[in-house]
Amino acid sequence: MGFFSSEMAPMLEVFTSETSELMGSFGEVLARVEQNDRFGDDDIGALFRYAHTTKGSSAMMGLEGLSTLTHRVEDLFDTLRGDSSLADGHVADLIDHLYEFCDFVGDELVLMPEDDYRPKDASPLVDVFTSDIAKVTSGYAVQAETDGASLEEPPQSDAEAPTEAEAAAGLATMRVDFKANVPMVNVRAMVIVRQVSARTGLASYVPTDLSAPDAEQAVATEGLLLSLPYEDVEVAKELLGRNSFVRNVTMLSNKDQASPGEAAGDASTKDAPSSSGAGLVSTRWTSIHELQDLAGEFLLEMARLKDACADSSSNVRMGVTRLSHLVDDLVFKVDSMAMMNAATLAPKLSRLVRDMCRKSGKKVQFTVHGGEIEVDRNLYSSISEPLLHIMRNAVDHGIEPPDERVAAGKSPRGNITLTIEDLGGRVLFRVQDDGRGMDPKAILAKAREKGLLTKPASHYSQNEALQLILLPGFSTTESVSAYSGRGVGMDVVSKVVQDFGGRLEISSEPGKGTSFMLFMPVSATSVHCLSVLIGCHSCFIPLTNLDKVLTAQEVEGQLVQHEEGLLLEYDERLLPVLNMFDVFGCEGTPKNYVICHNLNNQFVICMDKITGELEVATKHLPSCLNDEWQMSVGIRNAVMCEDGSVGYALNTALLEKLVQQVWNAAEPTETTHGPEAETKGGASLGASGNIPNQLLVFELGKRPYAVDVRRVKRIVPAAECSAVPKGLPWLLGLIGHRNHVVPIFDLVGAASGARDAARVGDYPHLVVMEDRNKELVALAVSSVVGVRQSDAPEPADEQPAPRELACGLQATTALQLAPKEPVVTLVENLPN
Repeated sequence: MGFFSSEMAPMLEVFTSETSELMGSFGEVLARVEQNDRFGDDDIGALFRYAHTTKGSSAMMGLEGLSTLTHRVEDLFDTLRGDSSLADGHVADLIDHLYEFCDFVGDELVLMPEDDYRPKDASPLVDVFTSDIAKVTSGYAVQAETDGASLEEPPQSDAEAPTEAEAAAGLATMRVDFKANVPMVNVRAMVIVRQVSARTGLASYVPTDLSAPDAEQAVATEGLLLSLPYEDVEVAKELLGRNSFVRNVTMLSNKDQASPGEAAGDASTKDAPSSSGAGLVSTRWTSIHELQDLAGEFLLEMARLKDACADSSSNVRMGVTRLSHLVDDLVFKVDSMAMMNAATLAPKLSRLVRDMCRKSGKKVQFTVHGGEIEVDRNLYSSISEPLLHIMRNAVDHGIEPPDERVAAGKSPRGNITLTIEDLGGRVLFRVQDDGRGMDPKAILAKAREKGLLTKPASHYSQNEALQLILLPGFSTTESVSAYSGRGVGMDVVSKVVQDFGGRLEISSEPGKGTSFMLFMPVSATSVHCLSVLIGCHSCFIPLTNLDKVLTAQEVEGQLVQHEEGLLLEYDERLLPVLNMFDVFGCEGTPKNYVICHNLNNQFVICMDKITGELEVATKHLPSCLNDEWQMSVGIRNAVMCEDGSVGYALNTALLEKLVQQVWNAAEPTETTHGPEAETKGGASLGASGNIPNQLLVFELGKRPYAVDVRRVKRIVPAAECSAVPKGLPWLLGLIGHRNHVVPIFDLVGAASGARDAARVGDYPHLVVMEDRNKELVALAVSSVVGVRQSDAPEPADEQPAPRELACGLQATTALQLAPKEPVVTLVENLPN
C-alpha cells in the first residue's frame, strides 16, 4: 500500500484537484502583487485564506510536512493582516519564496497519486518563511518548533458562548452538531472547516487542532464552533445544510439579538435557508466533456426528428419546435459549463516572463487586456502551450537588454502585452512586444542554409518570409539556451492553431517589435461548416477558412491549365486548384469550386455538391487512420451526420500542404499499408497474459475465434457503413456507435491474406469491443457462437507457436474449450 491509507485514498483525487485550484488562485494573486509591487489588504486576505484551506486539508490527508509549511505561510499573512506596510521593502523576496512554495506544492501534487509516493521534506522552506516573518516584524523572532512538530494556532476559548471581543468585532458564532456514531467525526469537521473557509471569512474554530488525539471525542460531544462575519452566516448555513453528517446548527450569537450572551434558538439544517448565491459544485472535466458529446447527440437527433415530422400535423410540428428550443437551451447551458475565464492564463505566463528576466537581466512589463473573455475548456487547455512558446520567444529573441534599448532610444524596460478579444465565434489572442522585431532577410538566409526554401528567396514576400519561422527545426539562435535554440516551439504553435481550425498571423517591423495574432474558435467541440459531397463522401469545411463558393458555370473561362496543374483566375490572381476527386481516389466531375485560405494563402478545392451550412460536433478519428493517412487526404476529424453516417472534417492546413506538394513538384510521401506499417503501434485485442474465464466465441469463415468477454461492448447486426477515402486493407469502413467513430475490420480477409474488396453486408454480425488501448473497434464476423467458460489453459508443450496473419494480427491456439474444437484467441495487433 502507498503512503495514503485505504480510508484516505478515495479522498486523494478531491484533495489534489482542490489544492491545485487553490495554488492556481494563489499564483493569480501573486502576479497581481508583483505587478503592483505591493501587498494590498485584499491580496493578503486572499492569500491567507488559500494557505489556511490548504493547511487544513493537508492535515486531513496526513501530510504533516505540507501542513506545517502552509501553516507557516499562513502565519506570514496573519502577521501582515494587521499592517500590510510591514511587507514594504521585502516584496520581491517574499514573492520569490511564495513562488517556491507554489512549486513545492505543485510538484507534490503531481507525485501523490504514485504508489511509491513519500512526502518531500518541507523543513527548508519552513525555515525560509520563519525568517521572512522575523524580517517583516523588524527582528521579532518567531521560534520554529523542532523535530517536525506541528505549528499550533493560538489557543482559543472552548466556551460555547462568543467572547465579548468576537461580538464587538461583528462575528457570529454557530455550533455544528454531528449525527450519532459518525466515523472519524474530527475529519468530517476538517472538511467543513475547509469548505466554509473557502467560501466565507471564517475567523476561528474550536477545537483549534482537529488532528489532536482528543479532537474526535470533543467534536462528538461538544460540537464544532465556527466564528465568522454575520454577512457570511447564510452561506455557511447553505454549506452545512448539504452535509449529510450534520444533525443541526445552533446560532450562539446573532446580529439581531438583544444582548451578546443571549443564544438564538435551534436551527435545524434541513430548515436552514439557502444562500442567495448559487453554490459551487466541483465535478470532473471528463464528465463535462461527456455532457458536451451528449448535447451534440441531442442536436443530431433533433435534426432527424424535425425531418421525420415535416409532414406531420401542426400539433406535432409545434411540439417538435418547443422540444428543439429546449434542446438549444440545454446545449447552451452545457457549453457555458465548459467555458473558462481567459484571465487564468496570465499567472503562468507572468511567471515565465519573470523567471526569464531574472536569468537574463532583462526588464519586461507584462500586461493582460481582455482577461474577462471566456473560452472553451478544450481550447483553454491547448492554447496555453502556444502562448508560452510565443512569450518565450518574445522575451528571449524580441526584447533587447536594457543597455541596448537605451542606446536605441527606448525605455530600459520592455513591454509585452497579451490582448484577448471576442470577435463573435472567434477569439483573438494577440501577443505584442516592442522589441527588436524580425528581419525577413535574416530569416530567409537561415532557411536557405537549412534547406527549407521551396522556391527562390527573391520570390518570397515579407509575410511568407515571416511564416518560415513556423517550420519544424527552424531557429535563428546560434547557441542553445534553457529557452531557445533547438528549433522547436513555433512549429508547435502552428500545429495547435491548425488542429483547432484557427488562423495565425505574424507582423513585425525591425526595431519596432513583433505581433502574433491567433484567431481561434470560441468552442473547440462544435464548428460552423459548409457541408459538401465529394463522390459518396460527406465532407465539412469550416466557414472561418472559406472565402467564396463558385459553380462550374461561374468559373468558365477563368480556369487556366498549367503544366503542373490547374489554376483559377480570381481577383486578379491565379490560385492553384486541388481536385478532391483525385485526392480521395474516387470518380466524379467538379460542379463547385470553393476558395479557401490557410493563414494568408488562398487555394481552390473542387467538389461535387454543396448541401448547406450547419453546426457540427467533430469527433476524433480511430487510430488506424493515422497522421500519414490524414495528410494524404486532408482530413483531421470525423463528423457524425444527421442520418447516422460518418462524414469528414476537411483541414485547410493539410489541404494547403497537398497543394504545395503539387506546385512545388515535390514527391508526395509514400503511404504504406502493408504488414510492416500495420503492426506499428496498433491497437490490440485479446488476453494480456492471463487466460480469461469467460470468452465470447465467434466464427470467421468456418474457424472459431474468441475474445475476452469483458472487452465486448455490444453485438449488432451488420449495417451500412461510411466508406473511407483511400481505404486501408481489411478496413471495411466506419460506423457511429454511441457517440464514437468505430472502424470495422475484415478479419476473414486478414486471416487469409486476401486483399479483395469486401463489404460489411458480406457478414451478418458486428462485434463492437475495446482493444488494449481502450479504443472501440468492430469485428465483422460470420456468426456468434456464444459465451464459453474456460477453467485452465492447455499445457505449454501442447500449444503451437504463434502464427502471424497477413495483416499483422497474431493468432495462437491458446485454449481447448471442448474436445477437437480449438479456439483461437487474438493476442496482438490490429492494423494501424
